[in-house]
This record gives sequence, C-alpha cells and structure tokens, in this order.
Amino acid sequence: MGGKLTGFSADEYLSALKKLLPYGPAWEDEQSEQMQAVLYLTAKELQRIDTDLARLIDESDPRTASVSLSQWFYEWGIPDDCLKMLEDVSIEQYRSRLIVKIRTLGLTFQELLSVIAQISGIESVTAGRVTPFSVNSTVNDRIYGPNWIHAVLVITASTDGVKYFTADSCVDEHLAQWGNELFECLVRSVAPAHKVIVFQYED
Repeated sequence: MGGKLTGFSADEYLSALKKLLPYGPAWEDEQSEQMQAVLYLTAKELQRIDTDLARLIDESDPRTASVSLSQWFYEWGIPDDCLKMLEDVSIEQYRSRLIVKIRTLGLTFQELLSVIAQISGIESVTAGRVTPFSVNSTVNDRIYGPNWIHAVLVITASTDGVKYFTADSCVDEHLAQWGNELFECLVRSVAPAHKVIVFQYED
C-alpha cells in the first residue's frame, strides 16, 4: 500500500485484506458474495478510521478544529463575559477569542494589553500610574493621594472619534460618546486584581 501512513481508499484496504487471508481450502470460496461483502465492509470501516486519524491533526489545533471545537470552547470558558456583551456573535468570533486566550498564556500585562488592543482595532495603547495631586497640579486634575499610584492603573487608548450630540439625536442620548466596551471588558479580565482600572481615550 505504498509508503504513506494514512489516506487509503476502501479499495486499497480491500486489496490488502485479501492478501492477508491465509492459504488453504477454507478460503477457496473467497470470491463468494458473502465473503466479498464481509471484506468490503471491513475495508470501509478501516477507511473511516483512517479518515478520522487524519482529522486528528486538524482537531488538535483550534484554528482548524470543527468536530471538537465545542469542546475547545468548553475547556477555555468560551463564551466568556466579554463575548456575552455582543449580539449575533459568530462561531469564528468565538474561535478568534479562543485563539487569543491560548496565545496570551504567560504574557505580561503590557503584552496582553497590546494583543487586546490589536484585536479590538485600537492603534495605540499605554498603561501608566496616576499623578498625585500637588500644589503644581491644575484645577482640572483629579485629586489622587500619594497611595493611589499603587492602586490605580490608567489605560490610555486611541479612539476612532467621538460621537457628538446633534439635532438628530434623541433626548436621552449623551452629549458625547466614546470608548470601546469590549476592549475595556477584555482589559479588566486580565488586569491585576488589586488595581483599579481607569480608561481614557485620545481623539
């Protein structure tokens, strides 16, 4: 059957099975319909197993898995709270989130932040500490005490723009809207537990 390990057809398995039959009078009716049916059904089953073995390679990788994809999602907690915020989420979006969770194992928070920004379509993002309020601060600076520099983490991200209130807006809409809820949810999910996360956006 050649040098290959998988990918054999039912006919190739049937030919191999015939060659494995022992010699002697007991097998002289090898060509009978009953014997042919038994051999052919065995060959078909071997072909099915062959196909499943070949698919194991695809199923072992979440980027190509199909049959085992739901098990991948279950093992990695997909959909997570952030995905549940979205409507009409596709299987491929689930797969993308799964791949990101796997790829980011062992990364630092700053590295995770960059990956999350990339998949969220944000061009630039930085993480920094707050500045304690002092006599040199301006009147519109936040009044943070010295200890807050250890507890607050400021995430500064670029944004595509701000949606402003217009004559066509409804009365219950904000005067201006900006931000990215999914991005913020993903960042909070990987941020240090002892940190208060503050997001700010640059237009």
